[in-house]
Amino acid sequence: ELWKKFFYVSVWVILKAVTKIYLFRRCSGVEHVDSLKGPAILAANHMSFLDPPLVAVSMRRPLHFLAKRELAEIPIFGRAIRWLSLIAVRRGILDHEALDQVRAALAAGELVLIFPEGTRSRDGQIHEAKAGFGKLVYESNVPVVPVRIVGSRRSFAPGARFPIPTPVSIIFGEPFRPPGNTPCAREGSANLADSGLRDTYERIGREVMDRIRAMGNGG
Repeated sequence: ELWKKFFYVSVWVILKAVTKIYLFRRCSGVEHVDSLKGPAILAANHMSFLDPPLVAVSMRRPLHFLAKRELAEIPIFGRAIRWLSLIAVRRGILDHEALDQVRAALAAGELVLIFPEGTRSRDGQIHEAKAGFGKLVYESNVPVVPVRIVGSRRSFAPGARFPIPTPVSIIFGEPFRPPGNTPCAREGSANLADSGLRDTYERIGREVMDRIRAMGNGG
């Protein structure tokens, strides 16, 4: 809908300026995303509520992002973030509705931002991907762009009431297809038992998180 696009762009322009001035936002490697044609999953570490807007305003292409359903139920704010292409996820269960929305967005050639850890890090460390992430990447069969966010936790840590001015950096890696998700690997795993596929999903998750860790220090 046209008005939703206008709302997205308006908020994007405002937040782009605010994060640049207030958080001294820097980004690198964004050309890896802007040059992409077609769908992709952006996989980022998750340290702060600031992470989704920080990634969104650092690139030109619009994106969908996953967040817990509780945020979408907050009056006014919840409706606003839905207009900003939020995909609300019910935590603690396999949310088929949310997964269908992710698949639909990718099938339409769009970008989806996912935090493989499933929630914000409480200790500042980057943890392993949730089990379902590798499965989603495998079934989607699209490139993955690793994204490292540095500084957002220092600005707006869990439990804080308001962000403080702290430099943040968003680093975009090169798109890649994780092991087990290349055409040859998929052909070879077509007849694997469920246990073999689970191993593939875990390898995908480890590879993505290892690439994110290798892109910088801190959170």
